[in-house]
Amino acid sequence: MNLSTSTLFRQQMDTGAVKFLSIEAVSDSFKIVLNLMDGPYPDAAIKNDSLKLKTYVYSKSRHLQGGLVVGAIKTLVDYDYLQTDTSSITLTFINTKLKKVSGSYYFEANGRTISGSGIFRNACYVTLP
Repeated sequence: MNLSTSTLFRQQMDTGAVKFLSIEAVSDSFKIVLNLMDGPYPDAAIKNDSLKLKTYVYSKSRHLQGGLVVGAIKTLVDYDYLQTDTSSITLTFINTKLKKVSGSYYFEANGRTISGSGIFRNACYVTLP
């Protein structure tokens, strides 16, 4: 798969600041989107590009939002997105100077009839203020 976008951005909320990492990769027939939410962070820590090295979990039934993985299958016109039931993103490495991140992901979708997993190594990311 080829990395198409990878962005780290921040958002100030009433409960504190959070960081988001969004990674998208595509192939001829499939697309995978990783959306990770980390926080809350105090004001001083929100400015740096670091993220916690841990497993972030998404669960539709348990209303957990930390690590959403969405798969999509290429159609003739666009992509048909799968409905994620549960997923996780594990960050194992981040280099804030070189802006690279590594880890793994897992997801189950469409009533847990479809599952997938993979790894990403040294995925470059762009930081938005």
